[in-house]
Amino acid sequence: MQRKAFTLVELMVSILVLLAIIAATARIFGATSKVASLGEANADMETMSTAVERTIRRDVARMNSQGFLAIQCVAVGNNVNRQMYRLPTAPLLDPSRSETDFLRCDQVVFLSRGQEPTKNFEGSASGDGTGSARFGYAVKIYKGANLIVNTEGGSWEQLIRLGHGLQFPQLVSDPKNPSKRPDPEFFKYGGLGGGREASVVPWTWQPPGPPALKIRYFDNTSTPSPNVAYAMQPEARRWTLSRQATLLADDGGSAAQDGPLFYRGSRFTNMPINSAPSLAQFKPDVPADYTRVTTGQWIEDYELFPDRYISAGRVDVAATTRAGFKSMLESGKDLGALNGPTLPWIKEAVPGVPSPPAGAVRDRLLNSLFGAPTAPTSFSMEGMWGWPRAERSAPSMNRADLMTTAGTLAGNCSWFQVDWTWSEGTGRQLTADGTPQSADAPPDVTNANRIASVPLPGVMLANWPQWGSYESVTLDSNTKRSIPWFGLPDSLFPYAQRSGVTMLGGGLVGSAARPLAAVKNDNQALSYATPIQILNPSTSKNIAALAAGQTDLVTVAVAAPPIDAARIEGTRGLLRPMGADVPVYVYQATFGFNGDRAFTTIARNSADASLPSRVLRSDYTPWPTALRFTFTLHDPKLTMETGRTYQVIVELPRPNSP
Repeated sequence: MQRKAFTLVELMVSILVLLAIIAATARIFGATSKVASLGEANADMETMSTAVERTIRRDVARMNSQGFLAIQCVAVGNNVNRQMYRLPTAPLLDPSRSETDFLRCDQVVFLSRGQEPTKNFEGSASGDGTGSARFGYAVKIYKGANLIVNTEGGSWEQLIRLGHGLQFPQLVSDPKNPSKRPDPEFFKYGGLGGGREASVVPWTWQPPGPPALKIRYFDNTSTPSPNVAYAMQPEARRWTLSRQATLLADDGGSAAQDGPLFYRGSRFTNMPINSAPSLAQFKPDVPADYTRVTTGQWIEDYELFPDRYISAGRVDVAATTRAGFKSMLESGKDLGALNGPTLPWIKEAVPGVPSPPAGAVRDRLLNSLFGAPTAPTSFSMEGMWGWPRAERSAPSMNRADLMTTAGTLAGNCSWFQVDWTWSEGTGRQLTADGTPQSADAPPDVTNANRIASVPLPGVMLANWPQWGSYESVTLDSNTKRSIPWFGLPDSLFPYAQRSGVTMLGGGLVGSAARPLAAVKNDNQALSYATPIQILNPSTSKNIAALAAGQTDLVTVAVAAPPIDAARIEGTRGLLRPMGADVPVYVYQATFGFNGDRAFTTIARNSADASLPSRVLRSDYTPWPTALRFTFTLHDPKLTMETGRTYQVIVELPRPNSP
């Protein structure tokens, strides 16, 4: 008999075969989809890395060698919130990393040369020199309907800040009152507990509870907002990388009404101020007091902080000049006078010279860029004030809110590290016959007499040469002879996170920034030279983080006169701005306005016959030969959980002091 249907067994077998085919197809499609997702993620990160590298190389190439260069390296423990709040359930900064790892939130700040336009909308004005035109907006319409871009819409000098940004996407302008722009009060975050107030940092987190971030309207002449917001930043893989360009320029104001700084140029309805008065402000108080800044009065070094208008990302113009900012940093006070004698570069005793006036240029510069300590206690927040707002996307389509994204360079960056180095021979001063030049210099801190003559070999890889009766500085002949990278020392980190970095003044966490080699001159007076030390490569695998001792270091080079480690790295070693029990470490290296003049020449026929022909300058800080940027990027969907790490090494232009 002919069958007209499938048997039950045949149906079951066919269903099983179909299921097997579906499963195999699903696996194929799943694998294909995963490969496609990884390819898309990789393409996203390659695009971002190319843009970041191109921007870094362009900015460094345009670095103004007559300005300054400041590097702040910040290492934050992945478990910082658990340590700070004594809360084991607090989230890690980066869940893809080990709890014992560190993350890097470095910043580099320098002056740049080259045309850069403002990103802020400045409106338009007629060109007849009357009415609104006298306020100097960027675009002027002349007879014949010709558009001419006014130079006031840009600048040839800028302050460039590269580093992480802060995000507050929930703060949007009121549609019914768009002239009021709510901004976070960066300097008044009270979510730390214990009555402590601090600045907002990229890793800010708040335990469960009511919001603790105060809000301030952009134009601080407005009525303060009674509202508060949450200051919590996203996890590290969602951090933004910021490139903030602050133009040093005339902001378009009226000289007659605003004074020489041309501050507060915008006077139209719904057009709040378009600039900050300077790069720094007086104290972190609310509202900010700009009287001392705009009138050029004396400000103590511990009263200087980054300008809040610039940090808010609402403006990109500082109504000042390089010369004006330099004058503010260098001018001291003298018996109540507004401008007194020139301050020293760094606070250190010089034999035969009275105590230096209050403050030092290095301190004033660092505090203007990164913030002064707010208390003499261990919880000082020193250096924790300079991160700008850089949103991944604008909180609204309001023109004012679009400025908050202007400085965003990359949207997903969990790591940004900056190291610096010198080439062998940096700082060396030679005579006509090729031997090291000599000059008069201050002595070592342990010697009360002035050194008569000091050779100037600069950075050396070889043993200290035997000139006269100089003692030899012994170097380990088994180490690889090369100048290491400088920044946060490897001894701070677990082995897997070490990258061949040391401190110029010492390779150990907590070490003083000025260890001295035993080098004597012909008169047996002790001279100063800093041994450059790294972790011993042969044993570093066995050394845990924070566990290295002096015997674990080897000397690979020497920084001899005219270089002084203290002038670049300070005298306090690493900073602990959030207390000794919180894993946040800060390293600061500063290179000032004198990067190429090691000594001052004095004529031999001087009225004072005792004066030598050359005297070492106390402000000489030879600039790095190269910077190394290391950054970790992530795709927007976090498809590649740990992201990809990139590295860019850029040579710096040769300094040329004015």
